[in-house]
Amino acid sequence: MCWDQDSDLGRLAPLVLQTNVFDRSTIPAIDLFYQIFMSAVLIRDKITTTDLVKAKEDYGDYIKVVVNVETKAMAIGGQWHADGEKLLLDEGSQQSNLWGGGIKLTTKTIDYTALINIRAQVNPSHVIMDAKIRAVFDQIIKDKFNL
Repeated sequence: MCWDQDSDLGRLAPLVLQTNVFDRSTIPAIDLFYQIFMSAVLIRDKITTTDLVKAKEDYGDYIKVVVNVETKAMAIGGQWHADGEKLLLDEGSQQSNLWGGGIKLTTKTIDYTALINIRAQVNPSHVIMDAKIRAVFDQIIKDKFNL
């Protein structure tokens, strides 16, 4: 933990450091940036052609995927899995239900690898290790991509 002088209290206070977390009320341009430039797309039902075109902007044939294994909501595309993770968190998803991977469209191959999957006690790897979670993740992708 870091400490810093709190000007309101006149004493040392804990300083909370966060990365990639923005308070929208103080930085409204961040939301505008995400709306204009982020190519991740939130999917609640089936993927449309428009969704697919947008999701393919970053890596073409390979699409990054983040799935909420509880609600079956999914985010596709983006440069990082964190882009899709942000969309789902903003929609009310719980972090513990979000898992990342990807799909290679030409071969219809699903992978289970993403940095957002690393969880100290639950999943110490970037690959989804739990067979039940992998099965749910896999089925949601197959349903939404009509595989």
